[in-house]
Amino acid sequence: MKKVGIITFYNAYNYGAFLQTFATQKVLENKFDVSVIQYSCKDIKKHYRLIKTVNIKKFAKSILFLPHNIKRKAKFLRCINTKLSLKDITSKFDYVIAGSDQIWNINLTGGYDNVYSLEYFKNAKKISYASSIGDETLVQKNKDIYNRILNNIDNISVREESAKEELNKISDKKIKVNLDPTLLLTKEEWKTYVTSNPISDSYIFSYFVGVTQDNYDALNRLSKKFNMPVVSYSENPKENNIIKHCYTDDPFEFITKIKDADFIFVSSFHATVFSIIFNKEFYCMPPKDKGNRIINLLKKLGLESRIIYDKDDIDKIDLYEKIDYEPVNKKLNEYRKDSLEWLVKSLEE
Repeated sequence: MKKVGIITFYNAYNYGAFLQTFATQKVLENKFDVSVIQYSCKDIKKHYRLIKTVNIKKFAKSILFLPHNIKRKAKFLRCINTKLSLKDITSKFDYVIAGSDQIWNINLTGGYDNVYSLEYFKNAKKISYASSIGDETLVQKNKDIYNRILNNIDNISVREESAKEELNKISDKKIKVNLDPTLLLTKEEWKTYVTSNPISDSYIFSYFVGVTQDNYDALNRLSKKFNMPVVSYSENPKENNIIKHCYTDDPFEFITKIKDADFIFVSSFHATVFSIIFNKEFYCMPPKDKGNRIINLLKKLGLESRIIYDKDDIDKIDLYEKIDYEPVNKKLNEYRKDSLEWLVKSLEE
């Protein structure tokens, strides 16, 4: 059986980072000997330190939320079952996959990283699956770095159409746009990983990334209109009528709360993804500076009507309008099949 290594932001205590890695491993493990390689560059490790010393404000905040973050980290670590690190690699991989996540965002990695670019792996065939730059303006400003990354990879795919467009401006290498790995598993497959600790009340699921007061204002209007309480994943929750604060949940509890929710209002990409996977009624208020991947996905699936751009939109739309998931699921199945075929073919060449 061919040996496949996955390198990504796996050690981040972040729902999306964990779940996209988990999904990549699961879709491949029936055909290949798959290992997730635990690696974090210095800048990523700094970002996820329990106590941050960058400035006094971040230091004070990290101290304030230390008990919550200790509990959250412990729960994530219980879900991480691989022990393979770069230093432990004694056998050659036949293939190494980079991705998904923003592993090519040099603002996050502190510049060029020879591991996330796969230059570190000398004898394996190198594949990028749905890798992300995060901020596509970095490409033109750092052409040499991104050309070097692309020249390391045999088969290249990215997560966003905008990333493909920018990379095509500096390279003639063939680049494919593929689905985020979490979308490669079906609803039925994800259901096998949900937990059995249901909340008996009806509730609105709330999770904001890059949170603003507008997020809370819109959510609070929604909660009042529906007369429904909120299950919150905010670090510092400001939602009204909260019945459960779930910031310290592990990734599988996270997807369970989405599956069981009566309604979902979020700004998170992966919370949006799992809303779609579980065919939930939802609205998404994308972050103004990092919302392109959410908007692109929803437009791709014909769900652009579920985007809230402004808190006042809550008063202008029919919140009781149901999503017709039949055409959505059909499109998603087609994209899933296309992405899986590309990935498996890349590992069989």
